[in-house]
Amino acid sequence: MHNGVELPAPDGQDAVVDVAELLSDVVTPVLDQLLRPGELDQVELEPPVTGPWPPTVAVRLRVVVVGEAFGFWAWTPGQVEETAPELRARLASDLQDHVAESRFGWSQLREYREP
Repeated sequence: MHNGVELPAPDGQDAVVDVAELLSDVVTPVLDQLLRPGELDQVELEPPVTGPWPPTVAVRLRVVVVGEAFGFWAWTPGQVEETAPELRARLASDLQDHVAESRFGWSQLREYREP
């Protein structure tokens, strides 16, 4: 959960890394640092996926912040698998750009530090 918005909680299966762990270890720390309380409206994976990570289909993280949608390709088949820190850094960089170009955060460079 981030600022009162429930993150998708797939029913994780036995795997070294699953989708629920990805959301907990990657998405939540980035959102917690880059978004202010009350800004996050919605978080979802498109398509909804469960089970082991990486999945067999392309997965887009959709984040709605103060009514503005942000899309992030978390996985596309054939890409080199990323570690959690690498994925966090890529998500943070893209979200920083989105915030700086949005109506709610115009020209703000919100700092992200790797946990």
